[in-house]
Amino acid sequence: MTSHIAESKRRGGFTLVELLVVIAIIGVLIALLLPAVQQAREAARRMSCGNNLKQIGLALHNYHDVYNTMPPGGFRYISDTPSSTNENTAFGATSHSYLVAILPYVEFSAMADQFNDIQGWRGQPNRRVVIAVPQSYQCPSSTLPRSDHADETLLDSGSTVIGQMYAGHYVGNMGPIGSGYKLFCKKPADSGSAPNCNSGNEVSDQGILGANSKIGFRDITDGTSNTIMVGELSTNNYPTGEAAPRAWSRGCPDHSCGMAKNVKFGINIQGFVSGNFNNMSFSSMHSGGAQVLMADASARFVSENVDMDAYLATASRNGGEVRTVE
Repeated sequence: MTSHIAESKRRGGFTLVELLVVIAIIGVLIALLLPAVQQAREAARRMSCGNNLKQIGLALHNYHDVYNTMPPGGFRYISDTPSSTNENTAFGATSHSYLVAILPYVEFSAMADQFNDIQGWRGQPNRRVVIAVPQSYQCPSSTLPRSDHADETLLDSGSTVIGQMYAGHYVGNMGPIGSGYKLFCKKPADSGSAPNCNSGNEVSDQGILGANSKIGFRDITDGTSNTIMVGELSTNNYPTGEAAPRAWSRGCPDHSCGMAKNVKFGINIQGFVSGNFNNMSFSSMHSGGAQVLMADASARFVSENVDMDAYLATASRNGGEVRTVE
């Protein structure tokens, strides 16, 4: 009897080898399942990002219903002359982005009311607004929720940092840059609000959300389902340069547009380098490409291997091209 009890006790536990084998099996299963879990999470984030673009698209359509035009990608509210309390003394200091204009249509009317119409995006009152951000203005896959630009840090009492302005991840399409496409320019000797296209910060004249543009659906003769209205810009993973997403309220002061970009380079190619600030590529943390919003308020994914002729054609609202990205 005693021998039988002892034998039962010996058989009741695991040996060290058996325990190590079980742990190893569990580790292998976790290693196999983890990528699938991460892929599922990224798929959910990508879907959420597409839904953000659709919300922005509906807001732009509602804005158009009220004003019979789309807002500019970057615009000035009242005057070209900065107020005495505006920190930015350059031309276009009262510039704001299209994302400010559509705030009431993404259910952020209270935030819209906080913006000072005369001061620009760099003024202290408006900077304080941009240390918050509507959720639909940022891609959940991005690791860059705030601007990394030094001028977009809010200081209190002259030196204490109380917040970095939030970035916007969805920039307006100013249009294509390339042979046969038009630029919105002025001659260097001329005065006025158009940019000098010899300065390196050219602005396309064939998009939808340009610098001080007023484009209506009537002007999108290539078709709303064939024309890009907004593109994603939310990564630092460029082969060259730095993505540096800017504050979501930044318009086009001196025509260096923060929340509006040209289409000159392919997806995930051109980061921020001197002379190409307006030409930063649409980009994302989604594998293989980035999402865009078409003028009909539908969202689609564009491969980083996109045919450039089709891509430029889709960025143009009135080029008469028959090609578009699928």
